[in-house]
This record gives sequence, C-alpha cells and structure tokens, in this order.
Amino acid sequence: MVRKRFAVLRQRFTVTVLALVGSSPVSSPHSFADIESSYLILSLKTVLSWISAVDTLAKLHKVDHVAVGLESYGKAKGFYARQIGSLSKVAAAQAAAKDTEGNLVGPIPGLEELSAWFKKSEVQDSTSIVHGDYKVSITEA
Repeated sequence: MVRKRFAVLRQRFTVTVLALVGSSPVSSPHSFADIESSYLILSLKTVLSWISAVDTLAKLHKVDHVAVGLESYGKAKGFYARQIGSLSKVAAAQAAAKDTEGNLVGPIPGLEELSAWFKKSEVQDSTSIVHGDYKVSITEA
C-alpha cells in the first residue's frame, strides 16, 4: 500500500515539478532524477512524512482501547458536549475582552446558532484512541 501511494505521489510530484520548471512530461527530456533541487526533494520527503504520520494515526485510532487495558483511561462519553461547553466558555471570555480602543469585542457572529446546531445534531459517542497533541511539527526532523 505504501509503495503504491509513493509511486502515485512521485508521479504527481514529478508532473508538478516539471510544470514548475516549465517543461511538460511528454516533450521534455528531463526526468524526476534530473531535478537537483534540495528544496523540491525536501518537499517530497515532507509529504511522504505526512502520509506516514496520517497512516500511523489511523492505525492508532483502530486499536481496541479495551483490549489494551485503557477502558478506564479518559472520558468515554460526552466528548461533543464538553467541546461545545469549552468553546462557549472561551467565546464568552473573548466577547468580554476589550480591544485596544477599550471597546468590548462582543460575541462571535453565528456562534450561538452553530452551538445549537451541534447540540441538535450531536452524534452518538464512540470511544477510540487518538493522539491528543498531534501537530505537523512533530513529524519534522
């Protein structure tokens, strides 16, 4: 699967690189190997790193938390309600803040409607393992 993804990604990247240097893959004698730009190669490595990270996160998400002894870790229910509650508290604090001229910032337009929609449309909770502090910079060496 990874090899196939790499081949497709390399093909797309090659066409993109050729487009950037002003050649077409059909008429140009240049190939991916002819391009000696450390930036472009670094970009390919970065993209491959991100794909690997997403694959790894997906594998982590599929782990049965009960089978590995984590059934009592964290909160199994109420995720969406907690998120809406947290967002509402932050939004209220921001609304009460004053700008540099001393005026109240005020509420975020549409936030109440959005919160109401989320409460009305809330899906049933499911429990899985997720990386709670994932960010792209973690994948960069």
